[in-house]
Amino acid sequence: MQKDGVRFRKSVYVTLSFILIIWVIKILEYTLEFDLGNLGIFPRTLKGSIGILTAPLIHGDIYHLLSNTFPLIFLGIGIFYFYDRIASIVIGLIYIMTGFWVWIAARDAYHIGASGVVYGMLTFLLFSGFFRR
Repeated sequence: MQKDGVRFRKSVYVTLSFILIIWVIKILEYTLEFDLGNLGIFPRTLKGSIGILTAPLIHGDIYHLLSNTFPLIFLGIGIFYFYDRIASIVIGLIYIMTGFWVWIAARDAYHIGASGVVYGMLTFLLFSGFFRR
């Protein structure tokens, strides 16, 4: 039982650390009255490719950030708890691959937010649950 408690605390800590990062970025953006939207993904351009790494960290407004925060908390804790050995690799691949596919296939506009990461995490949990039973 001790191992489960340690694993759960670690999953909460790692997930909330990412949530803290995206909230600090939004607070700084508001405080400094600066728009980071141009760091989003702009498809099929070299300049827009930086968004593959930065877009999930940037949100349009507080409501956008809130709509990603709660799913990220639940799904992140779930992945890091149930798949503790491969969670970092899975999240890393989801993070990069969702950004890459947006960069390849999305319409010509800046794309920001962690919704792709949320949907990727949900898809992973659903399919791995089906496959593992």
